[in-house]
Amino acid sequence: IIGRQEPLKIISPRDAGRFAILKGAARETQAIALKARKGNLQNVKIYWFIDNEFFKESAINQDTLWKPVPGRHSITCTDEFGNSSSVNVTVE
Repeated sequence: IIGRQEPLKIISPRDAGRFAILKGAARETQAIALKARKGNLQNVKIYWFIDNEFFKESAINQDTLWKPVPGRHSITCTDEFGNSSSVNVTVE
């Protein structure tokens, strides 16, 4: 449908995703890619929040890396227009 706006959606990580921190590997080399999309829009600013705390600002077409800590986490992104998407992940 022409003029239909696609919703903001986190595409990585997936909701209910489970991740493991590798023992013996350097912590600074372990990260989870945060990615969001909103249709074909390329020039949109998004703001990432981890557990309701501001994490980082990025462009929607820019991958953002998060160095996780063990536990359950809520990841939210909000665009400059106030649209948002959230997922929950578990890091072991």
